[in-house]
Amino acid sequence: IKLCDKQLQLVAADGASDPPPSFPSKSKAGKFTDEELDVLALFFTLVKNVFIIGALVHLPPLMALLDPLRHGEELHQTNIRNEQAYFCNITQLVEELPFAK
Repeated sequence: IKLCDKQLQLVAADGASDPPPSFPSKSKAGKFTDEELDVLALFFTLVKNVFIIGALVHLPPLMALLDPLRHGEELHQTNIRNEQAYFCNITQLVEELPFAK
């Protein structure tokens, strides 16, 4: 996965890129679909893994893309509540870490 023009893109090990996943969007009416929640959970988990390995400089761009998607949503009442909770905690920590900016 790489960040390209403010969009996340899947890239194979050989550098070939696949079509981007159906990234959740708040522009559509209604709640996220189950598939969109799964994609969002994957990206929240990516943030957690990047944090765990200590690659903190890569977190702000990911968080800038993902954070607006969770605002106004009741993700704590969905099946991705744990992933969203980790994402929120990491976002708060990274905002307080001066070397991560």
